[in-house]
Amino acid sequence: MMNCLETVCVWLLMLLIDGVLLYAFSCVVLYQRPSIRGQSIFMLSLISIDTFSMLCFDGGFSGWSLLQNLLHLCIAARFVFGLRRRNLVAGILMLLSVHLIVSLFAGAVSILSLGTERVNTLMLSWTWPRLWLGLTHLLLFVLLPPAYLLQRLRKRSTHTLPDALYIVRSVMLLLVTVFCIATLFNHLPSLAVSSRLTRVVFLFSITALMLIICLSYLAQDIRFLRMRKYNETLERQKHINDALVADLRQFRGQVIQMVDGLGGILSEGSQEQKRAYYDQTARQCAQINNDNVLALQRITDAALSTLLLRKLARCHKLLLPIYLHLSGRPRFDKTLSPVLCEIMGVLLDNAIEAAADSVYPRVVVQLTELTKGVEINIMNTFPEAMDVNSFLDGNTASTKEGHAGEGLRSVAALCQRYANLSVQYTMRGRFIVCSLMIL
Repeated sequence: MMNCLETVCVWLLMLLIDGVLLYAFSCVVLYQRPSIRGQSIFMLSLISIDTFSMLCFDGGFSGWSLLQNLLHLCIAARFVFGLRRRNLVAGILMLLSVHLIVSLFAGAVSILSLGTERVNTLMLSWTWPRLWLGLTHLLLFVLLPPAYLLQRLRKRSTHTLPDALYIVRSVMLLLVTVFCIATLFNHLPSLAVSSRLTRVVFLFSITALMLIICLSYLAQDIRFLRMRKYNETLERQKHINDALVADLRQFRGQVIQMVDGLGGILSEGSQEQKRAYYDQTARQCAQINNDNVLALQRITDAALSTLLLRKLARCHKLLLPIYLHLSGRPRFDKTLSPVLCEIMGVLLDNAIEAAADSVYPRVVVQLTELTKGVEINIMNTFPEAMDVNSFLDGNTASTKEGHAGEGLRSVAALCQRYANLSVQYTMRGRFIVCSLMIL
């Protein structure tokens, strides 16, 4: 009688410890708040199913015990955590993973704490010393705070995982398969010669099946990555199209206003008024140029795109027409991004200042993809008082008060320091052309 009472007490205490531990980790993984009602249903279903296992199978490990554990997970997912339909299936799989991982960690902690022989001895008895196993399981509660923090960060984070992490599942499965196959084949020499051939054929069949499954998972993950990139491209193009539609609506309103103003100027205005109205119209058309929006969104270097956006805003404030064109898909070295932004900042500032004082102000920036590298052309008009020939000969000293031409000298110094950068200045009609080559 005393032995029976001792067995029942030990069994209930072990169930209580393991049940509280599993429920806590299940709440963390499913990101749900624990409750007394949920804990009660969880423990009641666990005790009921384990009681049936003790009475019918003496608590031993068998296929039926695995089915009973699966039944307990289904009850917990549906009635404890309130999952339904697709969420129910996903929740059962998550709970199954939690139970397996917690069981593995609990076994490892018990073996490290008590030793292999003592753990085997305690597992075969239902006496008071078996509670040492439960006490070692309580050490797993140390993992609850970091697990909760990781789950909270995962729920709140809006960033997508790197592409390499999506194929980790397939790679890990393949590595485990190869390890298991190597372990199995290491046992072949110990077999009898008569049964070795049959066992080799069987192992090769299992190996081929597992490799096919691993490769199918790998192909599926790679296909998923390709579809993900394709969807991201489509979403990016949709945003570009939405921006275009918004700009076109604004452009339509601007055109209607310009047409109305043109009618009044043609009927009543003088020649000077017509000339002033033409210049104003040209500036407005340049400011609402949709090519600038498209070009900015196609530049992959974030720092360069931000720099160009600021220069466009400055030109807009100065009512200076600026045009940005992109040919191909130029790609920039991230290590050269600070140097490139420094050079582009100096060249664009000089181009804007020179064009602002000219009779026909214009700034054009062209980025062209080459076979090996990128070519950036910055073209701007210049004032009549500027000595262009002296500038092209290398005299970068500024004629403005407070300007010494140090910016262009720093550009030349940077191009000498980096062998893959070169800059040259030419004149094309009314424009000064600054060509920056990035190899």
